[in-house]
Amino acid sequence: MSEVEFQQITLENPDFAKAIALYQQSFLPQEIIPIPIISRSLKLGNIQLWGDIISKNLP
Repeated sequence: MSEVEFQQITLENPDFAKAIALYQQSFLPQEIIPIPIISRSLKLGNIQLWGDIISKNLP
């Protein structure tokens, strides 16, 4: 059984780079919002970035 926990990712969070890399791999280039815009919006509090952590509980 697996459990998913969501956490907010901030610019200071080490998962920020991983989240951005996954974001860039998930969309076509013309669909991607430029990273400086995402960073600026996070700093201003206009958007939130969330990621998930999957933990597996083995029986």
